[in-house]
Amino acid sequence: SHNDYQGCVMPDHPLYVTSFRGIGPVTLRELRRFIGVDASATSHHSLRDYDITRFTSDRVEDLDGLRTTEDVFYEIGLADLTGHRADAARVADIVVAGAIENAIGCKRSLTPKARPGHPTFRVIVQAEDAPWRTYRRDKLEEAAVQAITGRYRKWKRVEDNSHIEIWIQLIGREALVGVRLTDRRMRHRDYKTANLPGSLRPTIAAAAVQLSKPTNTDVFLDPSCGAGTIMIERALECPYQMLMGGDIREEAVQAAHENFGNRHKPWDIRVWDATSLPLEDGSVDRIVNNPPWGKQIQTGQDLPEYYKRSFSEIQRVLLPWGRAVFLTSEWRQLNNALERCPALRVDEHIRDISVMGRKADLFCLIRTNK
Repeated sequence: SHNDYQGCVMPDHPLYVTSFRGIGPVTLRELRRFIGVDASATSHHSLRDYDITRFTSDRVEDLDGLRTTEDVFYEIGLADLTGHRADAARVADIVVAGAIENAIGCKRSLTPKARPGHPTFRVIVQAEDAPWRTYRRDKLEEAAVQAITGRYRKWKRVEDNSHIEIWIQLIGREALVGVRLTDRRMRHRDYKTANLPGSLRPTIAAAAVQLSKPTNTDVFLDPSCGAGTIMIERALECPYQMLMGGDIREEAVQAAHENFGNRHKPWDIRVWDATSLPLEDGSVDRIVNNPPWGKQIQTGQDLPEYYKRSFSEIQRVLLPWGRAVFLTSEWRQLNNALERCPALRVDEHIRDISVMGRKADLFCLIRTNK
């Protein structure tokens, strides 16, 4: 059993993860499937741009395999806030009394060995201005820094690239205090050597892929693949029969080829027009796509016409009972396109996902047998 380690039972650790706002429900499914987290024993909070999912687990070493989360944290405390200056002392008490050593032990199992020398640290406070608070958020930062330097006299405070990050996130009238266990590779991935403007964040791409309910025998398609982020996230999710993608822009196809390199075969990525796909009817099992929306990308045609024609192609190439997932803020264009595609029906709709400061929705469609 994974609980049984050298004759002793490993304890459950208090943890939490951040996902882009709106992605939290998909992250919870991933936690249940991937590390067996009990959904009834979790709690959820939303900040301006992020969802936070709190849970306990003894499988810390497996958490770096999560694909929809931006970061994993070890929770060292939760403080009730009054809005007055005494809140700083409450946060400092949590930092001093909190299980920082436990957090550092867990961090070692997730991230590479720290550089030699005395530990460095930084404190990050995420808090929006609120009328009920009589102090600025830097008061909490100062209190936490003083608490850490008082307890760990050899630790050195730095502005960036520290061994240890203490985060204080204000959720309503509570302060969640934790140590970040993961580094930037969790959210940025190391496969992206070529980027394009408007390129999708990998964690959102991974959430869309998971919502498509992939199987090991899929022929998978991204009709306007950009730099290939969605396709690579599908490649990393589970086996498949074939990955197909294309884009009308040659520079996008070149970027996708560079990001794939010699990995993840078999795949086929080429220049094409998503409104006229060079594919057979019913030849695709799963489609995941981030079509153009707003002023993000010029398609060379007006957006209503693009959506109508591209969704007609999706209906044509998707096998009966195949699934397609789309991330878009163009609800009207999508609904108008679906009116012309009677075989496509919405199976799930996840609203208000925070994408680089803008809101978009994830639409999960099923191709019926009509």
